[in-house]
Amino acid sequence: MKDINLLPEEIKSTTNYTPGNTKSGSPVKAIITGVFVLVVIGATLLAPKFYITSLQSSLDTINKEIESAKYDPVREVNAALDEVNGLISSKGDIMNTIDSVSYPVNEVLISLNSVIPQGCQITQLSYNSNKINIGGIASDRMVVADFLGRLQRLEFLSAVGNVSIDKANVFNLSIEVGAKNADGKAGE
Repeated sequence: MKDINLLPEEIKSTTNYTPGNTKSGSPVKAIITGVFVLVVIGATLLAPKFYITSLQSSLDTINKEIESAKYDPVREVNAALDEVNGLISSKGDIMNTIDSVSYPVNEVLISLNSVIPQGCQITQLSYNSNKINIGGIASDRMVVADFLGRLQRLEFLSAVGNVSIDKANVFNLSIEVGAKNADGKAGE
């Protein structure tokens, strides 16, 4: 069998093979690479600053345009709109306050009807704002007292003033509609 030698002729002819210089570059290549790295790092650090500066100049230009006299009517309309919105907001607050302290008439009448004891009849009822005046006939004074006690147990009704009962057991009383305070008295 014959050996195949794939080495080049110049290496075959010499007894000692010395490879070429194994240094991986010259000082010029190292300087160029260092400068390139510094340029890339510098560009990376300075590019956002230039971008921010250009955006700031655009913003200043836009602000100057907005402050120009041709937009004065828009500013006047916005001021009038803010005034109207404030007025609407205050009206909304008033409506919310009224809604929070008022009770629907239907709810009041149903609650009132549910506490009328047997032997008691309502003959007169007037409802004005948050006051109810009730007139009626009872079989005796204890039924009126029972009716008054049941009214006091409702959390949004409370008797105010005196209850008048005549000899024929005809009674009149006034009730205030609204939440009771901690002491059980009617209030806002």
